[in-house]
Amino acid sequence: MTFFEAFVFERIMPLEWESRLADRYGGRMMVEVSREFQPLHHAIHAITKLSLVSKGYSHLLECALQHYQQAVSIPVGFVIYP
Repeated sequence: MTFFEAFVFERIMPLEWESRLADRYGGRMMVEVSREFQPLHHAIHAITKLSLVSKGYSHLLECALQHYQQAVSIPVGFVIYP
């Protein structure tokens, strides 16, 4: 189990969703989806690394910010369907 699945996921999901998802999937579902959806992949890395930065791993800050930038950057031609 990754740090994201074990620690970060339960802190970022609203309690109502957490109870529904954690029983079956936990953070694994988000990690699996992120393999196909790069913005989510980078968001997970950014949040996880920022969490570690807050625990004293300051050398991860630059990497966290790079992942954040990639998470919020939408490529030209990318379309989000409702």
